[in-house]
Amino acid sequence: MSKKANRNDRKTNENFEKKSDQKNDKKLNQQIDKKTSQQIDKKTSQKINKKKIKNIETDLADRKLEIVEQDIYLNKPKSRSFPSWLLPMILVIALSVALIWFVPIIFNKYQMKQEAKNTSEQTETDPFLQKADAVLNQRSVAIWAEPNRQSLRITSGIYNEPVEILDSQINNGYYLIELQDGVQGYVLANELTLNLNSHNTEKAKNKVLLINREKAIVSDTSGGNVIGIAPMGCVLYADYVTERVVRVILPGGDIGWMSRENLVLLDVNQAIPEPEKKQADIFCSSALMFINVAYVPGGIDMSGIDLPSIIYLAGKTNGLKIPRIMQDQANYGTQISFERDKRGMPNIDALKAGDILFFSLDKNPDKLTSSAIYLADGNILYASGNQGSVQIISLSANEKIADSLVIVRRLFD
Repeated sequence: MSKKANRNDRKTNENFEKKSDQKNDKKLNQQIDKKTSQQIDKKTSQKINKKKIKNIETDLADRKLEIVEQDIYLNKPKSRSFPSWLLPMILVIALSVALIWFVPIIFNKYQMKQEAKNTSEQTETDPFLQKADAVLNQRSVAIWAEPNRQSLRITSGIYNEPVEILDSQINNGYYLIELQDGVQGYVLANELTLNLNSHNTEKAKNKVLLINREKAIVSDTSGGNVIGIAPMGCVLYADYVTERVVRVILPGGDIGWMSRENLVLLDVNQAIPEPEKKQADIFCSSALMFINVAYVPGGIDMSGIDLPSIIYLAGKTNGLKIPRIMQDQANYGTQISFERDKRGMPNIDALKAGDILFFSLDKNPDKLTSSAIYLADGNILYASGNQGSVQIISLSANEKIADSLVIVRRLFD
């Protein structure tokens, strides 16, 4: 019994061990299978990952190649585009700079150029002053044909007028001189100042022209003494100017004072300008200032005057360089023809204000005896020894004068 029982126990143990071994083997196989599966999965995963990476790399390379190809072959690089508002803004800034900076500079240069042009047009280039060596120091100075008072009085010069001494030797108390307009004759030596201090333009501020009858020059602005008389047409130089008075340089270099009334102030080197309008009327008005002044052949101021001197002064104060000798005046301006009626009287219908008339008792243009200024309506400004003073007369009412008319010259268009 015991043996049989032992066999059964042994058999039972064997079966149990066998089952236990099978169970262990199964468990081991499962572990091996699991590990193998993990390894296989890992390898598979690695292969898949490598393949994916390779695919990604290939894809990236293809994309990069595509980008490069696009840059090189397909689309050229686009130029940088500027905002649409940038160009207008640049233009506005440039114009602003031009207006603020360049335009004033250009304008100033243009203005300076124009002023220089205007000045050059009006500048009085007077070579005579380069050779002049004296000035007249009296209100008016007679110019004689010979060095004595019994000779013909050719004409007169006016205060501060420059002259050239042609002969430095005094002849019978006279110097032989030449005036600025070429007139030659003799003047008393004591009526000359032998320097040009009164024409020193470096010290002067303005040129001063008297356009009325005459004006006193005083030593002081308040109650000073009269130290000189400036006649119409006199030119002086001022070194000090106010709204009421001017201080002028006198012959010899002394100074004097004049009120500004009836004075024209010019730049030092400026020529006397002509009137822009109504030149003939202004010319006649200047001449009419001498109505009732005594007739003196060769005179040139308010103490005595003749028509050639009136014509000369009326022209000078209005910018005209008319000669002062009657025969020379007959060649100035434009010749105007006129007709005569059956009685030989001139037809004056074509005459205009400002025309200069010349007369000859011999009816010879080379031997003129008097002159006149035509005013209007047949009236003339005239003077002769018979009248004694400068008067306005009717030409048609004075047949003897009208009959002797030989030349008419027109100064104004």
